[in-house]
Amino acid sequence: MVAEARRRRIAGADRDRAAFIAAMGISRELDALISTVKFENLHVLTRPELYRFGIDTRPLAETMWRLEKGARPFISKIAAVKKENDASFRTMEWRLYCENKKRVPLMFAGEIDASAAGKKTILIAASADMSKQAGGPPVRFGKYEVWNGAVDPDMVKAVLASHSLQVRETTPEPEGRADVTSFNIDTTGLASVWTQLGTSCTSVATGPAKPWPANSLQPTPWTDSPWTAGGALPNVSATPAAAPAP
Repeated sequence: MVAEARRRRIAGADRDRAAFIAAMGISRELDALISTVKFENLHVLTRPELYRFGIDTRPLAETMWRLEKGARPFISKIAAVKKENDASFRTMEWRLYCENKKRVPLMFAGEIDASAAGKKTILIAASADMSKQAGGPPVRFGKYEVWNGAVDPDMVKAVLASHSLQVRETTPEPEGRADVTSFNIDTTGLASVWTQLGTSCTSVATGPAKPWPANSLQPTPWTDSPWTAGGALPNVSATPAAAPAP
């Protein structure tokens, strides 16, 4: 009798869970996945799963701009962008570093799209003044492609005055054609974090030199500036936190 009562309770709980998931407009695939995960285990939903199940159907999920302090401070944003042809996502990161002789180092890193052929070109423009642009052909490092450059003060002013940055990726195709992908990333909060970066840069410049890497267990990923002291690569397995709604 005890075993039968337990069986009925579990069956009832399964029906309630399935009904709740359906009422939320979420795919039944989530319920099927839940039934495969034992209670002592953990399954973190990936960005493609969040999209496929209908939990978060945004084609672009991005973090807020954040300040990373250290031997070489910088501000960064990470985004996951859906590919046009399927439900998979690419992780990307943007970084701005301390000014260097009136030039601001800018870095873009993104997962390589294995389905794309040809040499890609990255172009980043400020929405407040589309003539203010930066970019070029990225360099491949393992599973990432990276563009490093520097922008002048006018470009920085345009970026801080913008509500978004337009990112355009152009890949040449046969017969002189080109595949162009473009999307916008939000600049909300960038101006405030940029001010914090200036303070951090001043503190680092006037303070004692710090060894790099600070954590001997964290290897320096690349030797190219500004990654010499720029921290680790984007975590492609992490799901970027959603930016709060305005």
